[in-house]
Amino acid sequence: MLKDILTPQKLKSELEHSNLSQIAKRYGVSKQYMTQVFAEYRKQYPHLFPETYPSKEWLENALKQNTILGICNETGLSYHRIRKLMDEYGIPKNTVTARFDKQKIRQQYVVYRWSDKEIAEEYGCSVYLVKKFRYDHQIFKNDRLPLKDCLTKDMAQKLINNYHLGLNEIHYIFDATPNEIQKLLESYQISFPCQDQPFSHTSSFLRDLKHQILSGFANPNNNSDIV
Repeated sequence: MLKDILTPQKLKSELEHSNLSQIAKRYGVSKQYMTQVFAEYRKQYPHLFPETYPSKEWLENALKQNTILGICNETGLSYHRIRKLMDEYGIPKNTVTARFDKQKIRQQYVVYRWSDKEIAEEYGCSVYLVKKFRYDHQIFKNDRLPLKDCLTKDMAQKLINNYHLGLNEIHYIFDATPNEIQKLLESYQISFPCQDQPFSHTSSFLRDLKHQILSGFANPNNNSDIV
């Protein structure tokens, strides 16, 4: 476990020359988990980790390049604490939605069929904020091409027979519910073959495959059909 290697004393030493994000990467864990460990250590060993807060100048510069959530992960401070510091310093609330690009999000959601979760991860915000932004700017699911026009019978056969994709993996690529996928495959008279052992794919493989498939719809002159 991480705590067996990264003791409170070791973490204190690491923090002298690295931030939490860099330490998390070094130990192969998520920034969120590293922040959680730091919070636990700080509560258990306050003498090792006295609370220090960033200056107004540092926080202003950080907010120009990062989200509040990103700053929380970097500093180990809570979202509430960063917000309180912004109020105390008189720093305007630079909301995530101020950085939203309407055309970019429309393309991501409508053309590339990114899910609200994928968009939220890119901006470092909640899924709720993405959904609200879409609704406020009239970016709806029915703006997308019908599922049958993207997931054709030939495409479905390739994904299942050549790439051995399962229902949830196809659901991820097209951001459609498993029920929508299943009903469409039934209309094609296609079913998933029984497998003694499940076939798994890495998230990076699925992201690349999704981009390869849907980029053809973004640029109809680019014949990027999978082989």
